[in-house]
Amino acid sequence: MPSDRSRLRVLEAALAVGLLLLIAVTIELIPGMRTLETTLGTVSAPGTLGPMLMFAPPTALALAALANALLNGLSVGSILTATLAVLTLALTALSLAALIFPTDGGVFMGHILVAVVAIPLAVVVLVRPVVDRVVHEELTPRLRSRLGH
Repeated sequence: MPSDRSRLRVLEAALAVGLLLLIAVTIELIPGMRTLETTLGTVSAPGTLGPMLMFAPPTALALAALANALLNGLSVGSILTATLAVLTLALTALSLAALIFPTDGGVFMGHILVAVVAIPLAVVVLVRPVVDRVVHEELTPRLRSRLGH
């Protein structure tokens, strides 16, 4: 029976792949995402769909990645993942605040900023096991041997 950590890892990887696919499809199929039609004063239909699609998946991925990083302990991959996850959550919170409490209008680009940070998070989530294995199995022994430990 799979452990909770392995289930969380599978969920995290599935969310990362799903997020990357969603971003690719959104950029390709929703014209409003290309032309940035969304403004804080007037919200167009493609603009409404874009932010909603772009906030939930990065938030879910960031929460799963942060939980997994905390459960797995201190490693290069965990530190990088946790940093990107916290940054994604912070940008999402700021973007939602900008939508809920609009100021003087202008072009809303919060969902674009969240996607820009969520893409590296998804990539790090997918390559973290490889990075941790290389650091643990190859780099750490080399460093220890050079330092004489």
